[in-house]
Amino acid sequence: MQNGVIDGFPIKNPEQIKMPIEFYGSMKHYIEHLVPIYNALKVRGPFYVPPTLIKFAKMKGIKNPIQGDPPPVSKAPVAVASIIDLCKSYRFPRPVIFTDHGVGFSYRLGSSCCPGGSGPRHRVNLFLSSNNHSARRDIIKNPETAVAVSGCSRMDRWHEQKDKLNEKLKTKAPIIVMSTHWDCKISPYSRSAFYHMEGAVPMLREKYGKRFFLSAHIKIQIMIREKARYYGVPFLSDFNTVLRKASLYIMDQGSTLYEFASMDRPVVAYNCPYYDKRFDGDFGMRFWEHCPGIQCDEAINMLDVVEEALSDPIHYREMRERAVSYIYAYTDGKCAERAAKAITEWQKAAIIPYTPQSDRTGYVSCAED
Repeated sequence: MQNGVIDGFPIKNPEQIKMPIEFYGSMKHYIEHLVPIYNALKVRGPFYVPPTLIKFAKMKGIKNPIQGDPPPVSKAPVAVASIIDLCKSYRFPRPVIFTDHGVGFSYRLGSSCCPGGSGPRHRVNLFLSSNNHSARRDIIKNPETAVAVSGCSRMDRWHEQKDKLNEKLKTKAPIIVMSTHWDCKISPYSRSAFYHMEGAVPMLREKYGKRFFLSAHIKIQIMIREKARYYGVPFLSDFNTVLRKASLYIMDQGSTLYEFASMDRPVVAYNCPYYDKRFDGDFGMRFWEHCPGIQCDEAINMLDVVEEALSDPIHYREMRERAVSYIYAYTDGKCAERAAKAITEWQKAAIIPYTPQSDRTGYVSCAED
């Protein structure tokens, strides 16, 4: 191993790099982050998905998705949006493009799931990052790998219609959605806080009636759907529906907290005892410096917190704007276009498309296009 790169990786064969990019997404939310980039490329290879997601992929704009994993005989670069799919893709010698399927939380230093992590991330040729925070960590850990700050392609179509949707929502009674991340145990800060805050559900249902919904990360939806049935609350399985209908979003931690806030709508971030407030670092963004909204520590306080958040005073709007601008380098609806440009430049030159330069603190700043 040299300079943090496993011998023989990443694959730097120019002939392979210049082949049409193949895509692979094994879950719905991974596919949603990849599809806009796929469609933005003028020349591209096939898009591979599991058999159960063929219909979903077509619905999202992939005309002819291919059933199964990327074939081992292919040497073309493959684009993925998760560590799980990255591990499947590097079993064979091929270049890899990795895009965040979230905002780049770094809950535990060294974890392959987080920017700047070890293991499979050493196999990546090009990182497409949502923000400078994530890009900086991957550059420091993998100095020989190309990194481009392109933003969140999944949110392009929503950012394009943000103002129109928000004006429409102002004419209606507010819809409240409470959600949770799956109970990921790589760090106390990555865990679900739902069970600590579950007592707020019947109170919110009583106050907002049919205008209150539950939702959840795809990996915990079966469990939370059962909770919704128990409390007599409607459940929303698709976050796109949340973006279209909700006036306020209640969430513990996770990328959807920022995706919703980037629509310039209020959010409530709820906590649990796992989330130790004595820690004042910025490793997780949400904890604590870049939280995009008012926080709630106990279920008994949730109704008051929600009412305050719905009023959306200027100091909360400013807090949201600061957090979103830190988390997303761009919210102009052109992130997929930037990602496609970065891929094309990388293919043409087989070099880093945006050259990082160290600043005086020893961190790395990423140049923008």
